[in-house]
Amino acid sequence: MEPGMTETKIQYADLNGLVLAGGESSRMKTDKASLIYHEKPQYELLYDLLTPHCNQVFISCKKNKVYPLPCIFDQESVEGPVAGLYSAYENTLSAWLVLAVDYPFFTERELNQLLINRNPDKSASVFYNPESGYFEPFLGIYEPSFAVILKSALALGNDSMQKILKQNSVQKIIPENLQALTSIDTFQDYLLLKKRGSPFDS
Repeated sequence: MEPGMTETKIQYADLNGLVLAGGESSRMKTDKASLIYHEKPQYELLYDLLTPHCNQVFISCKKNKVYPLPCIFDQESVEGPVAGLYSAYENTLSAWLVLAVDYPFFTERELNQLLINRNPDKSASVFYNPESGYFEPFLGIYEPSFAVILKSALALGNDSMQKILKQNSVQKIIPENLQALTSIDTFQDYLLLKKRGSPFDS
């Protein structure tokens, strides 16, 4: 970027943002969304990351765990990790840019890669780990057409996002930095990461 120029962040009118903070944090034993990796709680960091690019941004959470930002509460009729996305579609049938709070190495660089490589002609555009052969279901963009796919899968008893993605037409996005797909799931891992310094400093 040339001196004196400012970065322009494109806002997508058809795209809403969803920060997934509805997990039980059973392995972490404390609220993952409120952990601080870089000066502010992770849910707030992701909210700020998404806001310049989205029409609206919401925190996805359970009714007993409210955050001081716009929230969409998980519907009690659906359990597990899919509840957040399902509830978002029930709130507004739009495209949803979904980020879970588990990934502290996910930065503006990965977000831009996701937005640039989005394929609206497919039901979803999701980060994929070529080493494990698995999608990262909660780092992706889900088009309005995915709402029908999700509801149909749930009606058949399939609540695995991994299976649903593998069974449908999905844009695979391989991150330039695979570390961005690393989730922090225990408090011990969190403490070790903090001891090494902020993941955003590198």
